[in-house]
Amino acid sequence: MRNHLAEVAGDVVSCNKVPRFVREIMLAEQVKGKLNKMDIKEHRLFVQKALMEEAYGEARRDNIPSDEDGQLRWALRES
Repeated sequence: MRNHLAEVAGDVVSCNKVPRFVREIMLAEQVKGKLNKMDIKEHRLFVQKALMEEAYGEARRDNIPSDEDGQLRWALRES
């Protein structure tokens, strides 16, 4: 419904009878929803990283090789 009223092309047919202010409201809601999803994803990644660092922080640092080639292999394996 939001895409229909916002005249966004895609899965639905755009409504050409909707007033301009309604279209702008629907577009703003769509943008707000996308930003909210990005915020949630960013927060989840932050929490996951913090948990991993807490659980494996010291152990992971102890396993890092001292030579440059070993560090590159380790970094590739970890990513």
